[in-house]
Amino acid sequence: MTHLARATGVLLLVACCAASLRADPQVELEQARAAIARGETYAAIADLEQAVAEDPALAEAHRWLSRLYADKGLLEKALDSVAATLLLDPLPADREHLARLLDRGLPQTMALRTPEVVPLAKSEISIEPGDDRLGSRPGLRRGVFFLTDAREAPARDPKDDSPFDRAYHGYVLEPADSRWHLRFVVHYNAAGAARSELAANCMSLLLPAACLFDAHLGSAAGDPKPLHIWLAEDGKPGAESWGPNVYLLSVGAARQPGEWVREIIHEYGHAALPGIDHFIAPEPWASGRLGEQLFSRWVKSSSGGAAVPAAKTDPWAAADLSALTADGDRCLRRFLHSGPASALVSDHSAEGMDFYLGFVNYIERAFGDKVLAEAMRLTAGDTTRAFVLGVQQALRVESDNGIELRAVQETPAAENARHWVYLPAGRWVASRRGGDGAVAFNGRDITTAGAGIGHVAAGWHAIGLLRGAVVTFKPQ
Repeated sequence: MTHLARATGVLLLVACCAASLRADPQVELEQARAAIARGETYAAIADLEQAVAEDPALAEAHRWLSRLYADKGLLEKALDSVAATLLLDPLPADREHLARLLDRGLPQTMALRTPEVVPLAKSEISIEPGDDRLGSRPGLRRGVFFLTDAREAPARDPKDDSPFDRAYHGYVLEPADSRWHLRFVVHYNAAGAARSELAANCMSLLLPAACLFDAHLGSAAGDPKPLHIWLAEDGKPGAESWGPNVYLLSVGAARQPGEWVREIIHEYGHAALPGIDHFIAPEPWASGRLGEQLFSRWVKSSSGGAAVPAAKTDPWAAADLSALTADGDRCLRRFLHSGPASALVSDHSAEGMDFYLGFVNYIERAFGDKVLAEAMRLTAGDTTRAFVLGVQQALRVESDNGIELRAVQETPAAENARHWVYLPAGRWVASRRGGDGAVAFNGRDITTAGAGIGHVAAGWHAIGLLRGAVVTFKPQ
């Protein structure tokens, strides 16, 4: 026998052995039945999990798994398993089992297709975040929300212990694990006039906002724990946050559509964005206004460019967010005028907050989402100075592959406006694409492609750019 024939025979023998060792789903199913009869629940679960791993279309294994998971209090797994059964081979008993599971509350996460079988009124949203100018991100983002009915016991808000008898539960589909994750619960009372519509509008705004913030900032976009929104009848018209709770007060009082959006996104900004809170005016935390500014810009570049994507009613869809966008532009100009070394970095007044907000807007527009997200992650503290240090660390990380600086879009075309870049110490070269005219580095012309800058000290440097120009700095 030749070496080739001998080797081939060995491979065939290994393959045959592997095939004989592969679990038989039907055998696993019978073993699970026997384990159940002996009262060995965990052994039965292990056999059934192996069976569905080998044959995902084995409805009977999913059916048994759902019952066993429920008995052990594993409600998320139980719901996903009965959903798989209903999608494969539905029986009346399966629907009754699903109803009993839902009586115990909606889960924190759901499998990709589980919402298809949940027998609650539901609405779906989708949003295309738009392209990151300096990188790439997953495309279409999806959300879904359910209206719970009278089967669920009334909830009580943790601040005032007031009862609420209805709720919408909103989920976002996470690209990382292809599961739906509970992000929002909007509580309201059915007795309130038109409160269901208001609650649905809140969810139709919050889910796209979460998708946008996740797409642009990733893990920097706050705590993934659900945010609870309570539609309160009393109080002064407005909104406030208390831990993982947002209270919309005096919801019966009329607001313009844009004001509803501003209040909700302001409070979501507090929950979703890192907090910088050393300010005295206009409020301690800057994250609420930052949420308004980023959302109003990002939603314009999302699918359709609607002010409020997937809004439930026309008045919300027509909300004018131009004032929020203008506020971000004004703060950006404040930063460009002052520069990163300004004394405003330690200012606690409204001017100091404007400077911080302008700095964040500048980093996002000039360097892109990736740098901003990294800067937020690296910010060790709750002051503007801490954020500046986080930005510098993020740009050090970026410098290994080159730092790309884009002229901000608000710069007038006729003005070679001052921009800023942080460079670690070393020798650098620069190249430009797009735009006309010279690019200046600390007042010196570096228009030529691949122009050598020479050795620079670590720190912020002034760059003169025309609108449409992009300059890339690379270590030499």
